[in-house]
Amino acid sequence: MKEQLQTGFIAVIVFAALFSSEELKAQTPIGLTPPDTVGACMDNLYRIIVNTMGLSADTIRISGSLSAVGTSSYSTEGIDFRIDLNNPPSFATTLMEGDSLVFLIPSNKLDTLFYHAYIDCHILPNDTTSGSNIDFDQTFLSNSGVNINGTGNTHFLQY
Repeated sequence: MKEQLQTGFIAVIVFAALFSSEELKAQTPIGLTPPDTVGACMDNLYRIIVNTMGLSADTIRISGSLSAVGTSSYSTEGIDFRIDLNNPPSFATTLMEGDSLVFLIPSNKLDTLFYHAYIDCHILPNDTTSGSNIDFDQTFLSNSGVNINGTGNTHFLQY
């Protein structure tokens, strides 16, 4: 009987540890729709659908980086994120705009956010015929982790 109680107690501890671990927390699903063309000196308007139905409130941070294709060097300079004021979110609260876009989405909400990713003209190569491509990569972070659905978060810049 004593062994059964010890085994049961250990099982309860393992079960509790598993369900309190970060890996098993529900991730906030995000549906990402990029513009048809992404580029520097352009208005890059993105749409995301954030779904916290059945989930807790979540804070989401979008940041970006630029890198030359085929290299491991990157830069976060020259990218500016802004909420689209013509299509304000219904429930989300914007906490920060600029180098990153940070917003809070309340629990049990489905919201659509439109945001601009402005990429500074200085990143354009001097010779656009050289065939050098630049990737624009966005990173989505949150308190719970995010599950991104859509066409991806990395785009070749057009120029």
